[in-house]
Amino acid sequence: MKFNRSIFFRVFAVLTIFEVCLLLTACTGAWLTTVSGMLPSILAIVNAIVAFAAGLQSKTVSSATYSAIQKWQQNVATEIAAAQAILAAIKQNATAGLIGDFQAAMQAIVAQFNNILSGLDITDTATVAKLTQFLSLGVAAISAVLALIPMALAKVQAKASKEELKHYDALAAKTTTSAINVMKETYVAIIDEHTANADVNASLDALPRTI
Repeated sequence: MKFNRSIFFRVFAVLTIFEVCLLLTACTGAWLTTVSGMLPSILAIVNAIVAFAAGLQSKTVSSATYSAIQKWQQNVATEIAAAQAILAAIKQNATAGLIGDFQAAMQAIVAQFNNILSGLDITDTATVAKLTQFLSLGVAAISAVLALIPMALAKVQAKASKEELKHYDALAAKTTTSAINVMKETYVAIIDEHTANADVNASLDALPRTI
């Protein structure tokens, strides 16, 4: 199956709509807890990258590179767990300080995604292309969450009513679900697009079909 680029770029469009929708309705501090549904999907992308690299050991991925990717996975998992813990605290009491902590946690995650390829010795173009697609998918989701934080902070500081918070949380939950669904569709499109490298294709075919 040829990779559907319209689906791939649609994830960026949907996440942008996600941001604009909440900008117009005013994001809430309590709403930030709904983004926790996106974090497991981001971690699943990380796990898929590790599995993809494992299938290419001694082919296009060296043992040293695979070890570096495993270490990266551990680092990202730790950062995601930290973000989840902060979200749990925000759910109990949304404060500007906690939202700032969450922003720092998400920035640490996106930094992990942005830096992973720079230190790896992968030269095969098909392998690099697929890793880039997976990483771009994760970065798109994390960047959308980061863009919402200033809006969340503004609503917390404005001390919105409980009625407003309830309305915005329901809207955000619906929009977040749509964004996650597009992420999942895009992930499948990435693994369905084969390359000119048979080893890369075999590793893609062995990946789970869902995130």
